[in-house]
Amino acid sequence: MKICAEIKCYHCGYVSGQICGESEGSLRWEKLRPNPNFRGSLPQPGEPLRCFRCNGPVYLDEIETQRVPTTVRSTAEIIERGGRRKRQVAA
Repeated sequence: MKICAEIKCYHCGYVSGQICGESEGSLRWEKLRPNPNFRGSLPQPGEPLRCFRCNGPVYLDEIETQRVPTTVRSTAEIIERGGRRKRQVAA
């Protein structure tokens, strides 16, 4: 599952960007998407993330989870590959 969250400032409320990652791992700065109006250099790994406008502390807001679509195989494909259909037993 994919997780995306907005990076929002505690002081001025500015949304500096969005950070995304997989639910199994931690969110990483490499997956940081800054606000389109951002002009400057992104923080390097290990540096604290601060507001791009006022340099205040930030938090993650509007956290969304998105399911990654999986491929669904038809019953015919499963049978062709050696799978068996389960029979329902009448009680």
